[in-house]
Amino acid sequence: MLRILLVDDNRDDRALVIHELKRFFSEVQVMEVGTAAQFEQVLANTLYDVVITDYQLRWSDGLTVLKTIKAQHPHCPVIMFTNTATQETAVEAMKSGLDDYVIKSPSHYVRLPAAVQTSLEKVATQQQAANLQARLQTLLNQLNVGVYRLTSDGVLLEANAAFLRLLGLDTLTAIPSNQTLEPYFQPQTYTELLNQLKENGEVREREILIRCADDTSCWVKISKTFTRVDGMIIIEGLMEDINDRKQAELQRQKQASELRQLNTVLEQTTEQLLERNQELDRFVYTVSHDLKAPLRAIYNLSQWIADDLEGQLEEENQHQMQLLQNRVLRMEAMINGLLAYSRVGRSEVATEWVNVGELISEILESLMLPPTFTIAVESEMPTLLTKKLLLSQVLSNLISNAIKHHNCPDDGRVEIKAIQEGEFYKFSVIDNGPGIAPEHHHRVFEIFQTLKGQDVQESTGIGLSIVKKIIEAEGGSIVLESNLCEGATFRFTWLEKSLVKDV
Repeated sequence: MLRILLVDDNRDDRALVIHELKRFFSEVQVMEVGTAAQFEQVLANTLYDVVITDYQLRWSDGLTVLKTIKAQHPHCPVIMFTNTATQETAVEAMKSGLDDYVIKSPSHYVRLPAAVQTSLEKVATQQQAANLQARLQTLLNQLNVGVYRLTSDGVLLEANAAFLRLLGLDTLTAIPSNQTLEPYFQPQTYTELLNQLKENGEVREREILIRCADDTSCWVKISKTFTRVDGMIIIEGLMEDINDRKQAELQRQKQASELRQLNTVLEQTTEQLLERNQELDRFVYTVSHDLKAPLRAIYNLSQWIADDLEGQLEEENQHQMQLLQNRVLRMEAMINGLLAYSRVGRSEVATEWVNVGELISEILESLMLPPTFTIAVESEMPTLLTKKLLLSQVLSNLISNAIKHHNCPDDGRVEIKAIQEGEFYKFSVIDNGPGIAPEHHHRVFEIFQTLKGQDVQESTGIGLSIVKKIIEAEGGSIVLESNLCEGATFRFTWLEKSLVKDV
């Protein structure tokens, strides 16, 4: 519904105006004002979209009405419809915000509705532009991109809030008039930018370091261009805060440099370590060879003595001779174990697809199982992409230990199970042997630690140390669950796919 306020002290003229308005607009409500009292009332209580006023009124004039309306409703269109005003009056009215001027005569009544329509469209366009300008200004203020205008000499004319924030300023007035932005730039950079701008007419996305008002520094990306506004050459530009990104970039460059230096050190260290390992291999091999040679001689000599004196040695002497031979064999086994332990993780081993069920069958065929000893293997064993030799060493050692240390082979039993846990398989080797007291669990994985007597040939105390070292080198772990006289369970994890592919 269009609401029109009609101010005219002539009733007949008001009737003619209303007639023309209702002919033109399908829905219109006209509020008539013919006296000062009515005018005061509508000003206080009534909303309207357009005001049509005569110039000469008994209590006032059209200019006063115009100014009063504009004072309360600046965007409300006001049309003067009169035949008494002069040209000077019309000019003054236009200066005061009059939207249109129509001469009151029989031939011009029909022009009045069109003037109303045009005024409404004009106000709507102006309001739309104002809203757009307001939204644009709000957007510019919310952006973290500074927008600014400078004179050709670098004096700041306009800037949004983001630009001021980047410089560490609260308002434009913080910069003295006629002062350029040079204090906020590195001197050489400022000169280079101006020269580049004058030569090319623009500066495209250059990253620079600026000095803020609080004497801190900030990295920004700027672009500038020369343009002409109202006949004056000015500089328009954008300034984007890239301080976080730039600092991160500089930090990455620093880290990359440090990493290159570290890699150089690591390469040198690796080369040195390789040389040391090769020296260690040669040393261990030489020592083991040199140690085993006299041990073999001692064993052979003791055997010859026992053979030569067969039937002549007392029982005590025979026992001592047997102890000597056992200790020689145990020492040789310890030397072999030490050699194997030193090589764990330092030898390249092929990676291949391994059916664990078939691997266990191969291991069992190579072992001397007591006829009454039972090995129960879970039917669904996994197939792994792994290092067969290493996994075979682990399983073979655990199964052999369960058999070797069982105190009653007649009812011996070992169960082997596997379940998947993410990228690992957890294997369990469970026996019903004598068990291990909890206070000794930590010792079984330590090198040269054994729970049996030192004169037992098989007990070198190095087998489980090798097992633990292999498993951990391949990314897994091993634990022991056991109590005395309740059997033992070794659980270890093994990757479904080895850390190293085919070699």
